[in-house]
Amino acid sequence: MADASPSAAAAAASPSRSSAQSPSQTSKQQQQQQQLEARRQHQFAQDRPTATVGSASSNYEWATDTAVPRPSDSWTTAEKTKSIERLVPMYFQQLMTGCGQTPCSNPNCAGFPDRARLDPNASAALAINLASTHGEYALCPRFGLPKVTNFNAADLTNEFQRAVQDNSFSKFLSVVWTHFSDPELLGGSFLKSPIPILPACPVDCDGLRRAYSTTFETPRENVHNTFTNSISQMLDNTKLLIERVGAQIKPHHLNALVVILEHPILSEVSSYAVILPRLCECVALLPGYLQRLLTTWVSELPLNSIRTLLHNVGMFLGVRESAPSFEDYHVQNATKMIGLIYDANARRAEVLKLPSLPIQQFYNDHISEGLELRGNLINWQRGTGFTFCHFPFVITATAKYNLLAEESYMIQSKRHTDAFFNSIFSEAQDPYLRVLVRRDHIIEDVLLQLSHKDPSQLKHRLRVRFVDEEGVDEGGVQKEFFQLIFRDILAPKFGMFEYEEETRNMWFRKAIDDTLQGEYVLVGLLIGLAIYNRVMLDLHFPLVIYKKLLGKPVTFADLQVAQPALAHGLQELLEYDGDVEATFCRTFQLSYDVFGATKTHDLKPNGDSIPVTNENRHEFVQLYTDWLLNTSIAASFNEFKRGFDMVTADTAITLFSPEELEILICGEPNFDFHSLENATEYDGGFDKDSPVIRFFWEVVHDMSEEEKKRLLFFATGSDRVPVGGLSHLNLTIVRNGTDAERLPTAHTCFNVLMLSEYPTKEKLKERLLTAIENSEGFGLM
Repeated sequence: MADASPSAAAAAASPSRSSAQSPSQTSKQQQQQQQLEARRQHQFAQDRPTATVGSASSNYEWATDTAVPRPSDSWTTAEKTKSIERLVPMYFQQLMTGCGQTPCSNPNCAGFPDRARLDPNASAALAINLASTHGEYALCPRFGLPKVTNFNAADLTNEFQRAVQDNSFSKFLSVVWTHFSDPELLGGSFLKSPIPILPACPVDCDGLRRAYSTTFETPRENVHNTFTNSISQMLDNTKLLIERVGAQIKPHHLNALVVILEHPILSEVSSYAVILPRLCECVALLPGYLQRLLTTWVSELPLNSIRTLLHNVGMFLGVRESAPSFEDYHVQNATKMIGLIYDANARRAEVLKLPSLPIQQFYNDHISEGLELRGNLINWQRGTGFTFCHFPFVITATAKYNLLAEESYMIQSKRHTDAFFNSIFSEAQDPYLRVLVRRDHIIEDVLLQLSHKDPSQLKHRLRVRFVDEEGVDEGGVQKEFFQLIFRDILAPKFGMFEYEEETRNMWFRKAIDDTLQGEYVLVGLLIGLAIYNRVMLDLHFPLVIYKKLLGKPVTFADLQVAQPALAHGLQELLEYDGDVEATFCRTFQLSYDVFGATKTHDLKPNGDSIPVTNENRHEFVQLYTDWLLNTSIAASFNEFKRGFDMVTADTAITLFSPEELEILICGEPNFDFHSLENATEYDGGFDKDSPVIRFFWEVVHDMSEEEKKRLLFFATGSDRVPVGGLSHLNLTIVRNGTDAERLPTAHTCFNVLMLSEYPTKEKLKERLLTAIENSEGFGLM
């Protein structure tokens, strides 16, 4: 039998020597043991354990001899052999007798719980394999390598400049490999001096960027390849540290990840297949506390660095051969990486008060355009598996709109199915939410009929009929219904809302009569119904109202948008250099007007006797802001939100940001009629080159914005731009004979505009303007 001592095992590792044992000499028992160990290794790589089994991290006994870098393809055969020969005895001892930690969390140690005992020959063979494939990173801490001294940005720059001067890059490449392939070495490099205390980021990012700028100033293939290979190696090693039970990953290993996050190589196309998948995987696998720490560090990077990192991860998703699937492991990791960047960006805005990226920059078109609607929704609703719905900031508003529509379709399909089967075994149930109203009593009729509906019925498809009017509601009637009821209920004479002249927005009454509570519920409910029936509304609420509908906290910044003049006065009070009490003469009591009567409110008990001073002015502004945006309108807004939640609670509406919710309800602000022209379809003998069609678009593009809104209303029943822009309107223009005196007509249910074949542009313009200026109830079908 072959000698199974550590020295013999090391000798077997040398490429210039014969193997310790040929396959033909391996006994059946040894083959079974090796197969068992291979299964253990596979299981160790696949599992993502969270529990610690006898953590060895508190008993580090670092070796005192020279550090042994992991074998690399860039090493010579002699260097590989020397490294393996040093590591094999350590692995052999670890596999045979253990590291002394009982139980040990390393499955490659004899101290691992329930581990099958290996005989000396099997241990020697496995020691060779581990030394060759994993370097020192599968060793227990007892056999680990010593911590290293700092290597800084100036050192990297100097080494590169010497290489350029000597026209020899071998030493520089060796330095790059040594430091950038090892998470321990890289984690101890490029640090600030003095090293700050956690949670501050210890990496000298400014110096690092300067060093990268120098080393990457002139493209050099050997430098590029060495950085790529060493960084890939480092990330593989970091993954091993993360995956080991009793996580060996420590905060100082995050230093190495920050060094890589700033590296310009991430912008190289080659990194999308090599580095970025590994980087995203490491970040996704980090323990929660280290992810939060890394988020803090990323938030402190320059905004341009954050923007570049986001772009690179987005490009990684874009270069994949197929649309990013929520079932793809690498896509999941990249999405989680974007999630970390998003959280860091939010921290910049909310905690650090620094410029941040708008949410639109987090949209990922590759994810949004290929979004698997039903699969993502099902995982999200069940709370199982990965879903992009947990990362709504990567989904465009249009894709979220499609998710909401798919959810609505799923709900309504179930209602139709249930109604069908119920009709077989019991009394038939109507799958629609039907409303019968009188035009001159529309609010009264709707309030009476909807107030008795079960919330589950409110998600049925809406069907509206006006008393004494014939017509099947295929969408056009309900559009008119929403237009009429909101015109009445939002009218100043109704007294439910105040009109802000400065912003031209509506605001809730500060004090309401109990008799109006039902009307506020109705307004919220109708907005929810409009969303689920895909009807745009002409509402003018400030953004803070949509934040409150989604349960988001509101701040002084929201007051600055909702009531700019008032907020400006409060800002002046905060910034005033003199005596605030003597100059402003304010107390913690407020006065306000309710239908001509003056009322007061104390922001604090006995507020009328508490002056606003330099010392308490921040408290005053905070309390005043909270009163204006929350307390003063609580009675009316809470009823409004209750109605809204009756339709939208526990639905995909929670995926929307406040800005997106406003667009969902009110439509896009941009009237891009060139996009509408490009997307419009033609029928009945018309095509895009027909003379009448050319006349039509020339007339439309010359219209004022108000005339364009009237045209939209005439053709579709709504003057709002749908989510995604006018290209999503699905407008069809149909030929309607040759009578030049006939006015244009429209089927608003289907967004169909019917035009006669007018002989001249002037005639078309006159007939079209006449139609749209008298559009309400005329020419609409």
